[in-house]
This record gives sequence, structure tokens and C-alpha cells, in this order.
Amino acid sequence: MTEGEAGPAPPNAPLAAGYPSTRRALALGLWGKAVEVATLALLVTLVPRVLGPGDYGSFALGLGLVTLGSSALALSGPAVMARFVAAAPPSERAALARALALRALRWRAAGLAAGLVVAVALVLVDRDQFAPLPTALVLLAIVIDAPATVAFQIALALGHTAAWSFRYPFQNALVVGAVPALYAAAGVNGALGAIVLSSSAALAAGLVLVARPLRAARANAVVPRHVSRFALLQGWSNVLVQVQHRGVVVAAALLAGSRTETGYAALAAGVSIAITYAIWQLFTVTTPRFAAVATVDPEAAAAALRRVAHVALIAAAPAALVGVVLTPPLLRGVLGADFSAAKVAFAPALAAIPLAALMGAVGAAAALQLRPEARLWTTVAGAVTFVVAAAALVPAFDAAGATGALLAGTAAAALAGVALFPGLVEARLLAFSLATTAVVLGVGLAQ
Repeated sequence: MTEGEAGPAPPNAPLAAGYPSTRRALALGLWGKAVEVATLALLVTLVPRVLGPGDYGSFALGLGLVTLGSSALALSGPAVMARFVAAAPPSERAALARALALRALRWRAAGLAAGLVVAVALVLVDRDQFAPLPTALVLLAIVIDAPATVAFQIALALGHTAAWSFRYPFQNALVVGAVPALYAAAGVNGALGAIVLSSSAALAAGLVLVARPLRAARANAVVPRHVSRFALLQGWSNVLVQVQHRGVVVAAALLAGSRTETGYAALAAGVSIAITYAIWQLFTVTTPRFAAVATVDPEAAAAALRRVAHVALIAAAPAALVGVVLTPPLLRGVLGADFSAAKVAFAPALAAIPLAALMGAVGAAAALQLRPEARLWTTVAGAVTFVVAAAALVPAFDAAGATGALLAGTAAAALAGVALFPGLVEARLLAFSLATTAVVLGVGLAQ
């Protein structure tokens, strides 16, 4: 849907005026993800080459825990800010964003306190696996990254789509640039310090973006009860999604018993999740405008979402197919012989991408239709399936078992979502996604 197709101009224009057109939002999102993919390519090629499989496994575990911790503490993610701030009158948006941010930060403070208790317990129980300094660095990065995430969520809700789209490329570039020097100076602890550095820079940039509008906003805005309920349910859904995405590395570390296998799992899952989030970005950057339009024309917003869902599903298939074909030569040519054995873990990881596109569509539909409980059930199905599959597969298949559990959890969540949101995805597109998943898995295992 282009700007001219957003609906009747008089009622829609005032609410959507503060946001980029759908076409521009999609362009910004895609460009941001293109740059992010470039930085991630360095993150999964240059960094493993500098650290080696063993130390890269430790670094990837730390990075995965930071991402998991920050995402879990994000509670509702960008959906609440984008859905409800954009739907408010323009004069009230900054005040509502401020109220939502303050509430979110209180929840994050409680979560960080709980994380500190867990971290101390882990250090006391197993100093070999959880040494004090690297554990402290991971916790510090989470402490800094959580409020940075809130700041960028506010920026997205207030119309700063470009800033949201380029946040992670910015952080990835800092990590890639800092790791070689810090690793040479302080080993794995130095590499983990690069994560702390990137989170600190993101926090500073986020505060620059939102400090002025938040200072100017009135301070007595109240978060409506239905928004709080939506945020709570959406937040639990996001936690369960991260159990699947970041749990791959944790499952490999705990059940495979090998830092090298953990590194393989981190590499394969990292590529898959990066592509997944690139596809989800299509939904994220269009949500504010769709939410504004939905206040006066819900059907126009729903139709636009279905079109974006079709684009996402069609884009996911070639990404997965090209990825699985190129994996073996890229592993050999770019990372070297030490990483060649990781190719088996890539097959299920990349096969999950077409189904992950369905999950993105379900998440966007749940936000626009104000049905967070339906999305929660889809993520419950995915997380439970992931945990059961990981327990069964990782001891037998190591890294490939961990990414196989990711595929199983993604499939369960996607199919549950399609059942709970009928009409969102046509039957032929669902069949296309399932067929692509099967082909990618078969090609990957046959290589």
C-alpha cells in the first residue's frame, strides 16, 4: 500500500502524517536490513576467524545471552509503542510514549535485579562455565542495552523509522571493529567488552533521539488498562520467541558439551535469525502507519498488512534456498576448514526461514487486531516444542540438533498462528512456505 492507497485522505491523513509512507517505511527497513546483513556477514566471518571456533563459541554464547536478556526485558518490544502511540492524537503521542517508557523501565529494573541474582548463583555454582569477569561483562551489557532498546522503540513510535532501521547495523559495526583489538589485548574478555561498548553507544544515540520530545511531554499521562494488558501478553510472547531464537546457543552449550559445537550452532542460528529479522522488519516499520490508519479504517489497514505478508513470504523462499546452496563453499572459503563441519547445522536453521515469515505476519496481525492472547498461544506452542526437541535432538546431533529444535519450534508457532488468524495467509502461500522449508532441509542435508 502506497501513501495514496492508505485510505480516504481526510480522516487518515492527520493521524498518519507523522509517519513515512508505507513505501518509504519499507524502503528504509530494507536498506537498514541490507546494511545489517553486511555487518552481520563480518560478525560471522571476521570475528570467528579472529577468535577461532572455541573462543568464538564463548563469545557467541555471551552475545546470545545479551540479546536474550535485552529482548526478554523488552517485554512488549516495539509493538506496544508502535501500536498505541501511533493511534493516539499527535499532541498526545510523546506523553503516552513517556508513560509507557517509564513503566517499561520499572519492569526492566526488576528483571535486571533478578538477572543479577541468577548471575551470582551461576558463578558460585560453576566458576569454570561461568567465570566472574565474563559473566559480569555480559550482565553489564544487558543493563545498558535494555534502556537503549526502550529509547529506540520510542523513536520508532514517534516516526524515526530510519533510526530504528539502522540501530543494529550501527551496533554490529562497532562490535566487529572493536573485537580484533580488544581480543588481542584481553582475550575473550576483551571480545565481550566490545559488546558492552556497542550497547553503550546505542544508549547514547537513543537518548539523543528521544530526550527532547520526552522532556517536552506532559508528565501525568496514564497508561490505559487495556494497553497494560496488551503489553504484558505481548511481552511474554516476545520472551518465548527469544527462548527459541537465543536458546539454540544455550541448548548447544548445555547439552552438546563442546565449545566448538556451540560455535557451529551459534553461527548457523545467527545467520537464520538475521534473515528472519530482516523479513520481520517489513512488518515492524509499517506497524505505526497501519495502526494510525486502523483507527478510522481497520479494513484498509488489514488489507495492507496482508499485502506486506505476501511480500514477506515470497522474499523468504529465495533467501533460504540461496543460503543453503552457498553455505558449504562459503564456510570453506571464508571461515576455513575448521568451520566446514558446521554445514549440517545450517540445513534446519535455514529451513526455518519461510516459516518464520509466517510468524512475523501473525505478530503484526495480533497487534493490529488487538489480539495479544492469540499470539501468546502461538509462541507457547513454539517454545514448548523447541524445548522438547532440543532435549531430544542436541545430545544425539550436537549443533544440528540445536538448529533442528529451532526449526521444530518455528514450525509449531507458525502453524498455530495460521490456525488462529484465518484469512491472514492464503492456503497456496502456506503450502508454498511448507514446500520451501522441505526443499531447503533436503538440499542442506544432502550436501
